[in-house]
Amino acid sequence: MASTTDKAAPRVARLDLAGTPREMGRTQGEALRGPIRELADERLERAVAWCSARGVPATVDSCLAAASASWPHHRELPRAAEELEGIAEGAGLAVERLLWAAAYTDLRDLVGRAAASVAEGECSAFVVPGECAEDGRLACGQTYDMHASAARHLVLQRRRPQGAPECLALSTSGCLPLIGLNARGIAVGTNNLRPRDPRPGVTYPALIAEALASGDLEDAVDRLTGCDRASGHHYYVCDPRRGFLVETSATRFALRAVSRSVAVHTNHYVLESMVEMEAEEGPDPTSPVRLAALAAALARTPLGAADLRAALSGHGGVCRHPAADAHAGPDAEPNRTCAAAVLFPGEGLLEWAAGNPCAAAWEELKL
Repeated sequence: MASTTDKAAPRVARLDLAGTPREMGRTQGEALRGPIRELADERLERAVAWCSARGVPATVDSCLAAASASWPHHRELPRAAEELEGIAEGAGLAVERLLWAAAYTDLRDLVGRAAASVAEGECSAFVVPGECAEDGRLACGQTYDMHASAARHLVLQRRRPQGAPECLALSTSGCLPLIGLNARGIAVGTNNLRPRDPRPGVTYPALIAEALASGDLEDAVDRLTGCDRASGHHYYVCDPRRGFLVETSATRFALRAVSRSVAVHTNHYVLESMVEMEAEEGPDPTSPVRLAALAAALARTPLGAADLRAALSGHGGVCRHPAADAHAGPDAEPNRTCAAAVLFPGEGLLEWAAGNPCAAAWEELKL
C-alpha cells in the first residue's frame, strides 16, 4: 500500500502529440489509459461527495447526464471535439465519462449549481507587461491549484497539430491544454470562477485548446468568448507585447487590457460588468487574500524571472499546501498547489514546477 507521502508526490507524464486532432487524442488515450480512467472515476466520486455534502442530491448517473448534455456543444469547436473523441477512444472510455477527467470544475458547477457553498480555492495568476520587466519581456503565469489527486496526473504536452501552431502545454491525464503557449507567440492560462449561470455548454479546456490553435491575440480572445460556454473562468491571454484578462460566465464576458502595470487575478470576479455574475454564496474567502498577496509580491518593479517564480512560491496563500478540507471526508485528500508555470510568449519559453513551487525544482521547456 502506498504511503501518504507517495500519494502526495507529483507524477508527470510527457507526451509528444502530433497529427490530426483525433490522432493526437488517440496517442494520449492509449499512452495514459490507466491514469485517465482512474482520474475520471476519482472525479465522478468526488463530484457526488461534493454535491451531497452541500445538500444537493447527485449520483454518478446524474453527473454523466450533465456531461452528456454538454457534449453536443463541443461540436462548435470541431478540433477540440475530435481530439476529445480520440482520447476517449484510446482510453476505452465513453466521452461523457472522459469529460469528468477533462473538465471537472465546469461539470461540477452544472450538477451542483444549487449548492449553498463557495467554490474551493483554485489558482492565482498574473500578467507582467514588458514595461514592468527587467529585460522587457512580457510574462504571464499562475499556480495550478486543485484537489491534491491532480498532482498525480500532471502531463506535459508538446503538441504539433496538423493545421495549427506547435505549442507546449501543461495539462492532466485525459485533458486538453490547461496552460500553454504556441509558436505564434500566444500564451493562455486560466483560473476558476463560479458564476450564477452554469448550463450545458463547451468546457474550458476545449476553449484553451482552441485559443492555442490561433495565430494572433484577437483571434485567441474571440475563440475564448465566441461559443456557448458551460460555466465561468478567468483567462489571461497574451502575445509578446500585449495581454488581456478575460472574465467569463456561461453567458457573458468582459475584457481588460493589461498595459503599463502588473495585473493579478484569483477566483472572484473583479471587472465591473461581471461582478454581478458571482454565485449568490459569494467567492472563495481565500481569493481576496491571495489576490492581495500576489499583488504585493509583484509590486516592486522592474521584475526578473526569479521574482515571478518567487511570487508563485509565496506563503501568503498563493503557494497552497495541503490542509484540511472542511467539506471532504476524513480520508479525502485536500486541495493544494499541484504545479506552477511562468510563460514567456515572445521566446516560446515555459518555466514550470511540479508540486509546490516553493520546494520543487523549476524546469525550462522551449518551443
